[in-house]
Amino acid sequence: MTSILSKALEVSPPTHGQTAQAVVVVIHGLNNKPEIMDPLARELNQNGAEVFRVGLTGHRGDFEAMKTVTPEQWLHDLSSAYQLARQRADELGVPLNFIGYSLGALVNSALMSRFGSPVRYDRQVLLAPAIKVKFTSHLLKVLNIFGKGFRVPSLNDAAHRANKGTAMAAYNALFELVSDFKQANYRGMNIPTLVLGDPEDELVDFAGLKAEAKLAGLNFWKFESLDKRDVEKIQYHHLITDPGVLGPETWANMMKKITTHLEL
Repeated sequence: MTSILSKALEVSPPTHGQTAQAVVVVIHGLNNKPEIMDPLARELNQNGAEVFRVGLTGHRGDFEAMKTVTPEQWLHDLSSAYQLARQRADELGVPLNFIGYSLGALVNSALMSRFGSPVRYDRQVLLAPAIKVKFTSHLLKVLNIFGKGFRVPSLNDAAHRANKGTAMAAYNALFELVSDFKQANYRGMNIPTLVLGDPEDELVDFAGLKAEAKLAGLNFWKFESLDKRDVEKIQYHHLITDPGVLGPETWANMMKKITTHLEL
């Protein structure tokens, strides 16, 4: 039975009364409904994981909150969830793992890499992580002339987006976290990590990310491409969160990679 602790956190146990083999923190991307991670959460539940699904400020049905959002609010959202998940994993005596998509992967990476950060996982999966974004993405900064509340139309369809558009405040927060993480130089990030994404991703610079990971000595990181999808048309290469956008076969293959990596 799913437990909704707050708008920022939803917890779902393993299915069929299984004993949890792991606790997994799961978090969505920029201007995504937190619910887009539910298909992944259900797969994890079926494989014996207890899932802590996080909802970031500005993504819970209130665009007004996104118009003033800051990096610190997102870091606090995740830090609060992490503390509860850590306590639960320790109680059960099981590993604590992480899966983050896009912005979610960035927020967690920024949190982990802060000097003296207590945030640690046994394993993690980064889906299209926005920790290294393409230069063209930074061109959005010119829209700051319209104010941080300006709404940039979303590329996501209505089923995936939290709001009709993304506030510039949210983009500014994302870029600030990218900068902070770059300065931290992947500190504390060399844990067993699986990075998955589409090589034609519109936002993430995968070549640059691979190069930086190698330079930083992240020998526990592994990169795999999702370059084939069994769908008629790919609307948005960055979106890889569910079987509807990947197709059933590609989704099954991705989940197999994820559950194998997390040892579920």
